[in-house]
Amino acid sequence: MKNKFIKICAAIFVGVFSVATVAGCGDEGCKHDVAEDSWATVVPSTCSTKGTEESYCGKCHKKVTRAKELDPENHEYGEWQIVTYPAEDSEGKAKKVCTLNSSHVHEETLPELTSALYEYELLKLPRPATDGKAKYTIQNDIEDIVFEMDIKAEGTLSVRDAVMVASDAESHEFVRSINSSMDYKHYALGDAKGDAEVKKPITVEFGDNYTHIESSSYDERERWIAIDSDGETYGFVKYEGVVSEDTGASAGYILGYNYHFFHAQDLIGWYYGTEALLRGLYNYGLDDINQDFTQGTKEENGETVYWFSYSTFTGGEDELVDAYYLDILVEFTLSEQYSVKTMTASSDMCANYVLDGNISWGFDPDTGRAVIVDPLRKHYNDFIRIEQTLKKSNDVVPVNPYGKDDRFVTEFDVKFNNKVIEDGTVTKINAGTLYSSQLTMANVKPAASSMVIDPPSFYHRQIIEGEVVDTRLDFDTGAVTDAGIMAYNPSGLTISFRSNIAGPIQIVIKTAKYEKVLDFDCAYRAPSTLLPSVYQYSKIGYDWEVATGSSVTKQIYVNQPLYFKAAVPNEEVTFASPEYTGLGVFDSSYNEISSGYTLSEKTTFQNQEMSMFVATKPGTYIVAFDSTKSSTVSAEIVVNVVNPPAEDTILTGSYTGRLKYSPGPDNATVTFEKVDNYYTATIVCADSTTTIKCVFDSATTKITTEYLSGDVTSKFSLYLNEAYDLVLSHPTGLDDEVENVILTKVTT
Repeated sequence: MKNKFIKICAAIFVGVFSVATVAGCGDEGCKHDVAEDSWATVVPSTCSTKGTEESYCGKCHKKVTRAKELDPENHEYGEWQIVTYPAEDSEGKAKKVCTLNSSHVHEETLPELTSALYEYELLKLPRPATDGKAKYTIQNDIEDIVFEMDIKAEGTLSVRDAVMVASDAESHEFVRSINSSMDYKHYALGDAKGDAEVKKPITVEFGDNYTHIESSSYDERERWIAIDSDGETYGFVKYEGVVSEDTGASAGYILGYNYHFFHAQDLIGWYYGTEALLRGLYNYGLDDINQDFTQGTKEENGETVYWFSYSTFTGGEDELVDAYYLDILVEFTLSEQYSVKTMTASSDMCANYVLDGNISWGFDPDTGRAVIVDPLRKHYNDFIRIEQTLKKSNDVVPVNPYGKDDRFVTEFDVKFNNKVIEDGTVTKINAGTLYSSQLTMANVKPAASSMVIDPPSFYHRQIIEGEVVDTRLDFDTGAVTDAGIMAYNPSGLTISFRSNIAGPIQIVIKTAKYEKVLDFDCAYRAPSTLLPSVYQYSKIGYDWEVATGSSVTKQIYVNQPLYFKAAVPNEEVTFASPEYTGLGVFDSSYNEISSGYTLSEKTTFQNQEMSMFVATKPGTYIVAFDSTKSSTVSAEIVVNVVNPPAEDTILTGSYTGRLKYSPGPDNATVTFEKVDNYYTATIVCADSTTTIKCVFDSATTKITTEYLSGDVTSKFSLYLNEAYDLVLSHPTGLDDEVENVILTKVTT
């Protein structure tokens, strides 16, 4: 019995102990059932302390907790500490110490300072007697490692520091001038000596926000680049002896010439100034495409020479067609202020032209690097040589001879036919595509100004709806404006223009600060062809018919008027005169005729002014006339005059025509019959029939009509128009309106 009690107590003790280790249930009788994958971390474990995790009992649903095991990888590190600083030729070491347990230390090896893995930032430039400072940053999975190192003012800098210090903008401020050259040399295939070196000197001098570059031996130019008071860059360039505005005046020129290797410029690039060239070539080498970047220092003539070299290429092992290989070597020295004193950069470039069988370089199978395979290959050497002079206290500071504002034009005259056009005068010129007028700007003021730098623009001025509208004339395309003005052939201060429109025009010449208004009166010119235009009678009335050439043939009846005038081709309407003179009448052999016709040079018909010809007898007449602008431009109308038709031709048979008004709308039929000395005309339209008497007067070719029988309300009558068409006329019943219908003869 005693033993049984002990077992029960032991069981109770174990149960109590289990509840104590899996706390939070509150149900001492529950043997907790917790799925192992349901535990959630509440407090994570570290390298030195256990954490806790919790879950819920699957039976009583109460929260239960338990301790976690230590996590030997979960440290709380402090900041990076530099154990050993790296140098140009030795590695360093950095560490992090766990704040939970100082015996836990993480260490990283720092590569040599020359490694491209570093991000380098120059914090402070070293100067004589003043140390500088640089910051190095290298990426790390835990946290980037950042440290600073002093750059000693005395002694030899590292190549990287020397490059960064010398290429800084502050170092450029010590430089007064540069003597430099961009030279090259060619080596033909199998030629170890090469051609003579071609030297291209370039000089640069620096003033206050101003740079003067003399590179005429290289690119035939001399430049003056400056920054104005608003911070904008402007410049002038001298080319072929003419100074003009440098539209490509890059702000980079303020730092010096845009240096580049003549043959390798597309691969290595262009760099404005010594500083950019040095840093650009160095950074290009740090990419270490061919894994052979090297750098160092040497002593020559008592001073330190810094150098770096590398090779680079385009194309891979399977891309050797037109692929290039370059060897780059840069050497430079520093002044006491750590700006560049001297610098030489050389490039040796060769190419693989597989199609030509010229293979100069390839890849080493052991190292994978690009290497020269033919020592006597065809190749090109480029050299950039730079020597910089520093500023001195007693220097004469270069001054820009071309002030931007001083170059603007404030006044000028304009010459036409070598005579100055006085203000307020009107210059007479000829209009048309055959005539151009030449204008020349002269007496430009101030004397130092330049119309090349401050170029003139040319406009056609019009007043449109009370507003002044200036349309710019386009020299580039020679386009004609909507108003017919065209400008072309600019040459120096001279331009040509022409107006395709006769009459007064205004041309305005503008510079940035001045304008000149010129008035012209453009006279009409003779047309290329004078076109006869006949006021032709048709069944719908009179209308102008313009000939397509200088001669046209027309037929009229005796005593029938022919109205006419002259016209010009459509493309010449705005500037060619249609006026004519010298009217004459000739026979078919061009013998002048003096009788048998009437010719009126000026007459008014239907409110229009024109000329009129009437023949009193049949025949062929040639009416000729000349342009008032040129007697060599003529036109003619060949007029065939015939007798009018006889009455028995007209008043016979049947005619038809359609009436719009009562007794229409319907077709009307007119039938003639001869009765003694007159004719009857029976007119049938719809339900209406009317017979009228018609008497023809052969002397006047007039028809007199009289009602005989039938529908008296129709009041029909007949007459002949000027073309001897038979016309049926009757009142419409609408006020005094009369309907006239030209009849068509019915043929059988």
